[in-house]
Amino acid sequence: MDASRLPKMMIGFVVRRCTVELGRAPTPAEFAAWANADPAGGINVFGRALSEADARLILRHQARLV
Repeated sequence: MDASRLPKMMIGFVVRRCTVELGRAPTPAEFAAWANADPAGGINVFGRALSEADARLILRHQARLV
């Protein structure tokens, strides 16, 4: 499938998955650590490692489609 035609989802969906696993809303540092964790040996949640600054931005814009 062409990458420009991949389905999009809201960032909030990913943040909710983290929230469920933590049992509360994550801090930027916790969200970055969660997104960068690779328990199955696959790829990072966002395709690359997130910094805490990236996580802070993501947490502010959860309604954005990616």
